[in-house]
Amino acid sequence: LFGLYLVVLPLAGFSLATFGYLLVSLVLLSPRSRTALILALIIALIFSFGLNALFAEVFNVFLPRGGWLT
Repeated sequence: LFGLYLVVLPLAGFSLATFGYLLVSLVLLSPRSRTALILALIIALIFSFGLNALFAEVFNVFLPRGGWLT
């Protein structure tokens, strides 16, 4: 899964690739319940798009945008 993430990262950009990677990882590792799936979705959103916003706005460091979005 991490190898696939590294392949998709330059194409999809940091936010989308990280969101997909975290969501799939958390779903595979968490118990099969509705609460766990909702929590996995929230965590994946925060750590992908939230980290991108934090680095861009606070640290003024821009993470990869990806080739598909340009």
